[in-house]
Amino acid sequence: MPRTGLSRPDTARSRVSTARPGTSRASSSRATTGTWVVAISEGRNVGREVGIAAVDRETGRVIITQVADCQTYVKTLLHLSVHSPAVIVAPDTFFAKSSDGKLRSILVEYINEEFPAVPLQQFPRRFFNGQIGEEFVAQLSLQD
Repeated sequence: MPRTGLSRPDTARSRVSTARPGTSRASSSRATTGTWVVAISEGRNVGREVGIAAVDRETGRVIITQVADCQTYVKTLLHLSVHSPAVIVAPDTFFAKSSDGKLRSILVEYINEEFPAVPLQQFPRRFFNGQIGEEFVAQLSLQD
């Protein structure tokens, strides 16, 4: 068999990775600046439910999603990568630190890892009110 200069991957000899799996993202999305302002909020219960609201600054398009995620937040990170955020807004409770100095929210750490160039802005939790948000969406939505 002729050699093409490409080597075969070391599948049998390579070590199995135990790291958190990354999200797939187009290489072009790393180089371009995002146009979406994305707000995220995580439920306070035992499950990992994440609310995502994204607004495209150029077109005004709005996408609101709720994700039942796993411990690696791979679904949330995928939604964020699809919207190529210019800024991510999160409640200030996400940025609270535990007694050992680590962030209490693993999601913030994962977002910083996946989107190092995207600024994370924190806002007081009172601005993330579900009832007021639901009324606002109902007021602005179109009737079918």
